Amino acid sequence: MEEHYDKIRRGETDIVLIAGNAADRLSGLDPLFQVEPGFNVLDIGCHEGFILERLVRCGAGVIHGVDLHRPSLAAAARRLEGHPALLKHLDLCEGMAGLRRELPVSPRYDLLLYLGIHHHMARQMPADALSAFVNELFPLTGRYLAIRTPARFMEVLRQEPVMRRFRLVHRHDQNPNLSPVEIYEPI
Repeated sequence: MEEHYDKIRRGETDIVLIAGNAADRLSGLDPLFQVEPGFNVLDIGCHEGFILERLVRCGAGVIHGVDLHRPSLAAAARRLEGHPALLKHLDLCEGMAGLRRELPVSPRYDLLLYLGIHHHMARQMPADALSAFVNELFPLTGRYLAIRTPARFMEVLRQEPVMRRFRLVHRHDQNPNLSPVEIYEPI
């Protein structure tokens, strides 16, 4: 598995281990599409931008997105053409230092999307580095934090100290082909 991620880092492969189409990616996120226009978004692991495209139609203002897979970022840029989204190639194993270097990180994002990325990072980063990353990242949430990751990774993520600052407001696990989505609000 690590070899796969190394090939993506080096740009040696266009193949990425991704499951799901646009409908799958949007599944369970309906509460996020009800936010008033002008909201700002940080999408960690934005992939091809299906979710960001939908958020633009819902009135998103500032959009920041990062992903490791360059072809996916190019697809996201095409999908968001005409919107001033800032999409950056980033190896998230660099943690918050890399994120702050690549983006003018907002003190708070109305929506922080952490969808389908945690289990990939857990395979690439030492547990303490990943813990430090999420404990520094999640406080950037202004209104909603959306997480999608397999249950065994979610159980560990829920134990992070930062999660005591959030309360679960929505859980969607009705699609048997996908990991559940959990949406949190800061307390």
